[in-house]
Amino acid sequence: KWVKHKTESDADYNHMGEGWPYLIALFRWFPDFFLDVFHKDGADFDLTFIQRIFLRINANYQYTDITACRGATKSYCRQAGGYVDGEMWPGETTAVVGPSLRQTAKIAGEIHRQIENNYPGLTALYGIEAYSADKFIVSNQYGTRLSIDNKRGVTVHRAAAEETAQEERPPFDADNYKEVVIPAVRGEYKVNGRRSPAYIYFKQQSITSAGRRQQYAYETRHTHRYMMMRGERAYIIDVPYDVILLNQMRPVAWAENIRHELTPAQWMREMESVYSGSDKNPIIRDEI
Repeated sequence: KWVKHKTESDADYNHMGEGWPYLIALFRWFPDFFLDVFHKDGADFDLTFIQRIFLRINANYQYTDITACRGATKSYCRQAGGYVDGEMWPGETTAVVGPSLRQTAKIAGEIHRQIENNYPGLTALYGIEAYSADKFIVSNQYGTRLSIDNKRGVTVHRAAAEETAQEERPPFDADNYKEVVIPAVRGEYKVNGRRSPAYIYFKQQSITSAGRRQQYAYETRHTHRYMMMRGERAYIIDVPYDVILLNQMRPVAWAENIRHELTPAQWMREMESVYSGSDKNPIIRDEI
């Protein structure tokens, strides 16, 4: 039998009775559309194609590993997407970690100001609970909370790890992340007292520039790549500098200037998003 497909048409939510659930479902899986609603005239920049991809995979998958070159705005997309999720899933809590509290809090504060400039209506929904040299916490009226101040004993709905491949000044503390933060990702999301079947539980989001093989970022990416190939709820993406140029986020001269300053191995990791080998971390381990 022939199946007749409906043609695309605009949806008028004003005439769908209780149309809000449809809008909420749309914005949950397409957070970039929600950001479009709040986009300010005269904003510093609009969302590009790759930024929309970052936002959507973080919203739709349990495990996400984004390896992207410098200038890809991966932290910006992660934080802006977190603000959208906090409105679509009221009461969601997120633990944000990085190589150091000081580095992560500083970056988060700067990103908040950038989001505020582009989407003032969105950041108006959040209040800054704490912002210091080593702490950054924002929350909304529904109990949603994004926190860079993580201690043992807390319970959160998801974890977001920044610069997981950083190996110096200071290195990312993978042991602390595995032993303290991930066990805290155990929160249940309930609607009217019942566990929500629509919510994606135990999310772990990792964003970084590439590092060397045989360290935490590479190994988790390797594991999640096989999960992705098996059709499980995991997604990895490696974004080289070419994508940033094609999306017109940076000019060619920007990349060429960086190329002159880096060694070939550094260029591969920072700009090509390729995990390279090294004498310290050989492809074949010493014990083997």
